[in-house]
Amino acid sequence: MHWADVAAGRLLERGRKHHVASGTSISGLIHIGNAGDVIYADGVARALREKGAEAQVIWVADDVDPLRALPEQIPPSFSEYLGRPVFTLPDPSGCHGSFPDHVIEPFLASLADLGIKPVEKRGSRMYADGEYDEAVKVAFARAEAIREILVSVAHSKKEKGWLPFDPICERCGKIATTDALGLEGGKVRYRCGGGVAGKKEMVGCGNEGAVAPRHGKLTWRVEWAARWQILGVTCEPFGKEHSAAGGSYDTSKVISKEVFGYEPPLPLLYEYILVRGAKMAKSKGNVFPLSALLEVLPPEVVRFFFFRVEPNKHRDFDPATKLLPLAEEYERAQAIVGGRVPPSPREDADDLSRACVLSEVDGARPAPPDLVPFGHLVTLAQVVGDDEGVLRALHRSNYKIPPDGPESERLRRRATLARRLSERYVPAEERFAIVPRTDGLPLGLLDSRAQQYLAALSGNLDCGKWSPEEIHNAVFNTARAAGVEPQDAFRAVYLSLIGKDRGPRAGFFLSSLDCDFVIRRFKDVSQAK
Repeated sequence: MHWADVAAGRLLERGRKHHVASGTSISGLIHIGNAGDVIYADGVARALREKGAEAQVIWVADDVDPLRALPEQIPPSFSEYLGRPVFTLPDPSGCHGSFPDHVIEPFLASLADLGIKPVEKRGSRMYADGEYDEAVKVAFARAEAIREILVSVAHSKKEKGWLPFDPICERCGKIATTDALGLEGGKVRYRCGGGVAGKKEMVGCGNEGAVAPRHGKLTWRVEWAARWQILGVTCEPFGKEHSAAGGSYDTSKVISKEVFGYEPPLPLLYEYILVRGAKMAKSKGNVFPLSALLEVLPPEVVRFFFFRVEPNKHRDFDPATKLLPLAEEYERAQAIVGGRVPPSPREDADDLSRACVLSEVDGARPAPPDLVPFGHLVTLAQVVGDDEGVLRALHRSNYKIPPDGPESERLRRRATLARRLSERYVPAEERFAIVPRTDGLPLGLLDSRAQQYLAALSGNLDCGKWSPEEIHNAVFNTARAAGVEPQDAFRAVYLSLIGKDRGPRAGFFLSSLDCDFVIRRFKDVSQAK
């Protein structure tokens, strides 16, 4: 059974109405690792709805958190804002009203492209609108109980008198440097004496004052527990950094029960997405935004990246080597589901079918197989360059493509994605282009036997049967008849056209080229001295 259905089954034991939440710290570019929270939440919500339950996806932008460091997307001049709440930062690019708007709006647009439209909540608005008012009162009233939970569960070194609230200093605007001293007359007294944000020591301005509870935030583990109650959260995906013994979830679930009287949500733990073996993180500058994926891959393939394996398994991500194989893996899953190819002993057809359904943007059913494999479109993009040229090459290969309509429009979109993928992420050593003249080819790498093979192949190719399968058979059958090993035959083909000893799948590749050109090129190379 797919993991999303397992989670949905456990939730149905609790009831028929659910809020599946996720949250992201708005301290830099929102990357695909952050997006996993919302995409996993959407999968669970879909599974619940399919079983007749009500399910809503909520996404919370934690924009009251302090700016702790300067990711590479933020200019060095922003160092003056270190320690301040993120929601107070301007947009460094000047294209949005604030820094949070600058990162949130494109992220939500990308989610919409994936068929996900969560209820958006921003921490700053929740505090400003009074949604946390009651929780702040409870937290102050039960501060000692919270401190004891932090000490016993998280082994925190909070001293007696500590209060679970971080005010925003009225003088310097920082939140990372303040300590709450008490709640009197409906206001939080504080001192801006200094603190730590991330691993950076920050100096306070020395101001002492009092602010309304809406001018600050609960400390993280208390805030998380309070948020579950406020939003009625019943399930929440989160990364493994929150799940360690004594970590955020262990602590917050106790606070939720014992302080706020709320049953904590079902946790859905997921592993990090690694980039070439290192954790994807804003601080490391190796982040990859969701929008960048959607510029080179179909949205259902992007969703498949998250639903094809269980969330608690590592996934290593490298745009130079993983994107095209991901698309091909999705197409293979479709073929297995459709009964066109058998699954391997390690592949579960039922799980793959479920992953394909959850990968669809509308969530209705697996999409019909695409007429043209995505890998072939990537190959064509290198051969002909522009999207219309790709379509013309497909016509030459005897693909039956309607001149207009949804199928044709979908193919055009996929051709555009394939071209971008080819331009941006295919490594230089794997790129190729047709060498326009034979004098530009490394003819010295072809011996007389290879030339004889090419001469025979040129005579066996039939322009009336110019399809990938027919060409593939001609290459193999000619090699067999000439006593040439298949790898040597393919090497001769590639050297004759792109000047390299290996290349894309020969049948698809040759079928995209003009038949007369291919036959003439093989004849010319076979006769070259």
